[in-house]
Amino acid sequence: MKVLKVSEVSHEINQLIRQKQQEKEQILAVRDAVNKIIHLDDALKGEGGEAIKEHFATLHIPAILLLHQFLHQYLDILKDILTRIEHFETNNGFISEQFIETEVKTSLNQLENFTEETVNSINQCFFDVADLVHGTPVQILPFQQQMASAKSHAQKTVHELAKLDEEISRELTSMQEQLAQIRSFTQKLHEWTKGGVFLSKEQIKEIENYISETDTFKKMIDEAIELSVQEGDSTF
Repeated sequence: MKVLKVSEVSHEINQLIRQKQQEKEQILAVRDAVNKIIHLDDALKGEGGEAIKEHFATLHIPAILLLHQFLHQYLDILKDILTRIEHFETNNGFISEQFIETEVKTSLNQLENFTEETVNSINQCFFDVADLVHGTPVQILPFQQQMASAKSHAQKTVHELAKLDEEISRELTSMQEQLAQIRSFTQKLHEWTKGGVFLSKEQIKEIENYISETDTFKKMIDEAIELSVQEGDSTF
């Protein structure tokens, strides 16, 4: 059964947003530092200097751009989740699927049954003396309509809570998959850097093939580059 305590969830998400914003700023600082190294034309000359610049440009820049893009998307998703949760219920609100399914619906059914029994009893008494008094039996149609509306609202709340949970889980799962791709790339990066800053032609070819070997990873790289271009990154 799903439970949503808005104040606790909002607090946790806001903390995550602040944390990820700090991490994004740190990544951008690293990116700027690496770009300065790559653009040290006078200080880094010759074969060694070019090897160092190629090392950072080929290996570290893609990893940095991927992490930056991941944090950018993750922050957008967290902010969207926070907005949707706060629109779903007030900040001090508490929703329990079990409470709605059991307590609320059971109480509504009991109230409806009790009302029908009471009205039937009253109407029976009325029918017994109908030839002596004028009037009409008690009508419970408006009450039944209110009960139907209350049940429908309870069911809709349960459905929307489940839908919200499913949508949020799907978005976060997508981010986990992206992070797994980035983690795999950084693990390969460690392997490629074991021999120092000098990259062989074979290694460069392997790196290029790795980046373009799957549509998913290539798309991530393309989106990361596009984001950096939009933000005026000096890498491009």
